[in-house]
Amino acid sequence: MKTAVAFLAGVATGWMARSTVDTSRGAVVSMATAAFDLVGWTRRVIATEREFLSDLLAEARSRANLHQTHGRRAAEGSPRSVADSREGHA
Repeated sequence: MKTAVAFLAGVATGWMARSTVDTSRGAVVSMATAAFDLVGWTRRVIATEREFLSDLLAEARSRANLHQTHGRRAAEGSPRSVADSREGHA
């Protein structure tokens, strides 16, 4: 009788351990899947924001160059056309 009780206790313990391991494995796989999804989402967000920042900086650089060009022209005086300069020399 003791042997049968010990055997049943062993089977029950093994069964409980196995179901805990399966559940833990499923939880770990789910957590790993969620982590991979999060990494993928984070990479997409970073790529989108990096592109936005690059476009923003390119536009700012373009406007700064335009302002510098206008500043140089103002410092040199008003631009004269080729026809105006020919009339003065003719």
